[in-house]
Amino acid sequence: IEQHSASTGLFQESTYTEEPMLLTGSIFANRYRVQSLLSDGGMGAVYVVLDERTNKKLALKIMHAQLARDLELRKRFEGEAKVVAKLENDHILDVRDFGVDDESDNPYLVMELLQGEDLDALLERGPLPLAVGAEILPQLFFGMAAAHAVPVVHRDLKPGNIFLHRPHLEDGKFIVKVLDFGIAKDLSVSASTTQAAMG
Repeated sequence: IEQHSASTGLFQESTYTEEPMLLTGSIFANRYRVQSLLSDGGMGAVYVVLDERTNKKLALKIMHAQLARDLELRKRFEGEAKVVAKLENDHILDVRDFGVDDESDNPYLVMELLQGEDLDALLERGPLPLAVGAEILPQLFFGMAAAHAVPVVHRDLKPGNIFLHRPHLEDGKFIVKVLDFGIAKDLSVSASTTQAAMG
């Protein structure tokens, strides 16, 4: 990412996205020290941060400032945090914190920091070995079964949202983590809304 030297507050301009990027070393939401940019997409950016309270490295996801002013997109982002916070399973990305930053008025998610690659990247290198597929499918099943029990439907399950997390495992093993519940449907909320309307 190419960055300009000019900056104000937490942010630094980026010629790549034309959106302000968080400054390395800055403190976000009075708690998270920014260490590096992890990824930058159409909706927002993800940073590696250090939690000043626990001294643990985590992933901080924020919306691009221009999109954060769109109430519908903002509602979707905040909805993802609420949905994932309800899901407690080893095969679903763990959200540790979420809220709105007082300084930037930008909603954010703080998640566990994963190591490895998504299934999409693995498939780009060639056909999926049978043994690897046999490892992925049961874990993916357990994660989705846990979500459906809440009940939450992902609605965007694809290789790019299936992450093979390798947390210091030396034998090549991985833990499947399902990512991105941005357009997930919380059926418990839908059901309660329908019942209220009928009542």
